[in-house]
Amino acid sequence: MGEHESHRKIRGFINERGYSYNVMDVLRGYQKRLDGYYNSYTMNDCLDHLESECEEVIRVGNNLLIGKE
Repeated sequence: MGEHESHRKIRGFINERGYSYNVMDVLRGYQKRLDGYYNSYTMNDCLDHLESECEEVIRVGNNLLIGKE
């Protein structure tokens, strides 16, 4: 299975902005946001622009874990 489009968009945004994050960092930041925890200004920049992509990557990952996709 190839890299999911949303995963590529997250990675591309990180590179475009020059951030040192990786995709997993952004996904962890997204989970922290959902749980009500603090994220840095730059992480919030990522999350503000990539919320739907984060949701999609997590959904696809969960479906793979339970065998739906």
